[in-house]
Amino acid sequence: MADEIEKKLRLSKEQFVRLANDLEDIGAEFKGVTREENLIYSGELLLQNASVIRIRKTGAGATLTFKKWVPLEGDLKQHIEHETGIDDPDEAAAILGFLGLELAVVYEKKRRTWLVRGAEVVLDELPFGFYMEIEGVPSAIREAEKILNAQEFDHEPLTYPRLTEEFGVRNGRCIEARFA
Repeated sequence: MADEIEKKLRLSKEQFVRLANDLEDIGAEFKGVTREENLIYSGELLLQNASVIRIRKTGAGATLTFKKWVPLEGDLKQHIEHETGIDDPDEAAAILGFLGLELAVVYEKKRRTWLVRGAEVVLDELPFGFYMEIEGVPSAIREAEKILNAQEFDHEPLTYPRLTEEFGVRNGRCIEARFA
C-alpha cells in the first residue's frame, strides 16, 4: 500500500514545451517516456467509497491499481493506492467483469517523467490537453514547483477520469478520450 500525494497543474502547449526544456536545463533526472492506455472500472461499492480500479497498459506491461481518494485541504490530492503488475490485462478485465465492475472510462496519455529533488515530475499529454503532476511529500512538491517557476500555473482539481468524462466521447456506456 502506498499513500500518494500529488499536485496537478493545467498547462498550455507553450508551458508544456517550456517545462520540458527547463527540466533538462536544471539537470533533472529523466526517467523516460511512456504511452498509456488507462481503463477505469466502476461499480456501486467503488462509487460509495470514492474509489476506482484501473488497468493501465504500456509498452512495458500492465498494472492493476486500486485507488481510494482521501480528503486533503488545499491544492494537493491524496489517495491510498494498491498496485500490482498483471500478465494478461484482458483476463484481468474479464475477472473485474465477473465481479460486477463495468468499464466506465478509457483515456490515453503520453507521459514524460523526471525526478527533481525528491519529487516525481511528469508532463502528460492527453487528447484534451497538457498537464503537469508533481508527486511526493508536500515539501518536495512545493520545492519542485518553485524550481520550475510553476507556482502561478492553473491548478487542476479534477482527475484524468473526470476530465475524460467532461471532454471525452461516449462509446456505449463508456466514455473515451483517445488520440486520433
